[in-house]
Amino acid sequence: MDDELALASALDLADLTTFVSRAATLGCEHVRLSAHGNALVVSVAVLTRASLLDTTPIVLGVRIFELAMPSSLDRVILVRDLSDRLAHAELTLPLPPAVPGVSWSGVAPPSGGWVPAGTISEGELEAIAREGIAEVASVSGNGTLIVARVRAEVWSRLRQPSGIEIPAGVAFAAFGLGFLTADSGSSPETAGASVSRAANWTRFSTPRGHVLLR
Repeated sequence: MDDELALASALDLADLTTFVSRAATLGCEHVRLSAHGNALVVSVAVLTRASLLDTTPIVLGVRIFELAMPSSLDRVILVRDLSDRLAHAELTLPLPPAVPGVSWSGVAPPSGGWVPAGTISEGELEAIAREGIAEVASVSGNGTLIVARVRAEVWSRLRQPSGIEIPAGVAFAAFGLGFLTADSGSSPETAGASVSRAANWTRFSTPRGHVLLR
């Protein structure tokens, strides 16, 4: 049924709960749940555009989970509403109503044709993320408009980790959503996020998830 979410295991439930919690901490308001057979693609917008004139890059965080049965679910809901459902810790949970008109959810990345484009050191991504977080935190308390402006400037700023140009928001998404693997025992110097490109999209992948840039 498309009005409920039936996860395959307690591990999927725990991982989804953690992912949604991290997304909420980063300020993500909406989450898209898109099922493809038994695979559930869960997407959040870490950075998105407020208007047609906004030049902020679109940065999505994506994780894939396993469903107990095939589904045709495709729904955008509020992050806080999904968090409330997940708090009951049940493998099958009812879904809240869909939220219409969320612009980023209608911008779909290609399903194929991705071409490898290198690897970025996870250590460099973490360093960029921590530097940006500190810069944004330094203006905390100076008013909502100032904080929003600085946040947009910081995460839109172009950086070149491992010689690959990216907006700092990519590093912020990878670090904040828990996609970097160095904390699980890998060396920050050797762990890397693979980069691939298709059309006007770039994908940054680790074993824990994907960050999509447009």
